[in-house]
Order: sequence, then structure tokens, then C-alpha cells
Amino acid sequence: MLKKWGLLLTLVAIGVGNFTARAGVSDSVLNVNLTNPGSAVSIVTFSVMSPGIGTKLSSFLAGTAGSPISVSSPAGQPNRLPTIGGPGSGADVQLSFIGKDIVGVTLIPLKVWSGNIQFVLTAYNTNQIRIVNSSVKVAWFNNATPPTALATGPRLPGFTVVTRDADYTAYNDLDTAFGIQNLIFFPDLTPSAFAALDLSSVLAAPPDPSLPSFTLSTSTSADFPGLPDPAPGDFFAAEGQILDPSSGLVIGAFADGVQTVVPEPSTLALLLAGLGSACAYFGPKRRR
Repeated sequence: MLKKWGLLLTLVAIGVGNFTARAGVSDSVLNVNLTNPGSAVSIVTFSVMSPGIGTKLSSFLAGTAGSPISVSSPAGQPNRLPTIGGPGSGADVQLSFIGKDIVGVTLIPLKVWSGNIQFVLTAYNTNQIRIVNSSVKVAWFNNATPPTALATGPRLPGFTVVTRDADYTAYNDLDTAFGIQNLIFFPDLTPSAFAALDLSSVLAAPPDPSLPSFTLSTSTSADFPGLPDPAPGDFFAAEGQILDPSSGLVIGAFADGVQTVVPEPSTLALLLAGLGSACAYFGPKRRR
């Protein structure tokens, strides 16, 4: 009897362990390659919305927690944005509090962008990044002294990913419309495969009428439900081109995604597994 009870507990422990493995998000990543507006760009400023990100920033600025955001530029090369700090800190990435769910981001690279503007923004422990037009204007500035705002600011997609019964939503919270075309989903990419996505190739690709193409006017979104889930530790990702809807020209490319958590067994699962093993060990011995 004791042996049967031990087997039952072990099966329950496995069931609990599998349940915990299905949930959780590690980080959200937005990787962009934007066409240069025709002048050397020394500063890019925008704001990011993500649940609780402003509260996390307050803890970072108070010195009690790490930064809720990291930024590097360009992807896979020596980082032009190695330091991060508060407004006026002299850091290459300067973060300012706007609200509990919104922070301002100012990028001042060590070397100005004379080519395309490329950077990777990671928001930790969230499934959502939305680039918003708020009290920090979405803009970029040239390399004059002092820097002068260029007429056309960057147009950046925001996104949310739900990783159980995966659902991808693209947002436009800016004050101007932009288009998206050649949208491709990658339901299950390893971290190295996600990092290897080549946005230069995405930017140069011709339009593919078989892939989703749409325009997001101000304060609109596009939802794509019912997509496959990633494995724990992998990325659910999407890539595509950003269009100027007035001219139809490609002005940028993006890859964004959410990395799922590699789960550890829950306390209850470990306890049940231990009890199951103990019962199996102390059960009646077989007769020889």
C-alpha cells in the first residue's frame, strides 16, 4: 500500500512541475534599424510605456534596484551606449520618470549616427513595450551645437505578446501614422537565433504580398491571436518593415519579441516529489 501511495505523490509532483513550466516572461526586446533622415543624428529621445516601469525606475534612481531598461547600439557590435543613468547625469542612456508606467529615454551615443539609427532596447520582466508620444516628444536631433530637432522623428512600433496561447499585438501610440509590411512571426527562437536576426536584410527586402501589411493610424493597434507558444527560455518574435504611409517608402525595420522564463520547480512540487520518494523508500520490501 505504501508503494502505491508513493507513486501517486510522485505523479502529482510531476503535474505541478509541468504547470509551473508554462508560465512566465523574462524580458521584452525591441531591435530597430531606422533610415537616417539625412543628417548626422546625435540624440534620439522617446518614451516607453510598460506596466510598473516608472516605479522600477524610481528605485533605480534611488540606488535600491537595477535599471528596468538597457539599451545597446548597434546590435552585435561594440556598444555606443555603455552607460545608463538619470536625466542630466552625462550617461549615454538617460532615463526620466514620467509616470508609474512611463519613462522617458534619451540616447546620446559616444559616436553620432551618420548612417542608419540602430539600437536594441530591453525591458526586464515584462511582456510589453510601447513607444509613446507623451510629455517627452518623440524626436531626433542633428549634430549641430546646440543640436537642432530634425523635422521627421522616429516612428517606432510598440508591442505586447501573450505567451500562453500566444497573441501578438502591434501598437501605434505616436502622433503620426506609420505602416508595417512583410510582418513575419517566429514562434520559437533560441536567444542566439533571435540575436542573429538581420535587420539590414529585413530593411532591404522587397514587399511580399503574401505577408501581413497594414497601416496603424494614431492610437490604433493590430492583433494576431492563436499563434504557437515558445518553449521555456526561447523567444516569441516578429520582424517587419516600417513604412511612411504618405510615400510608401520603407523608413525602418524592426524585430521584437518576448523571452519566456526557464522555470524552476515550485516549492510544492519539490515537497511532493520528496514525499513520494520517501514513501517509495520506506515501503514494504520485496520478498526474494
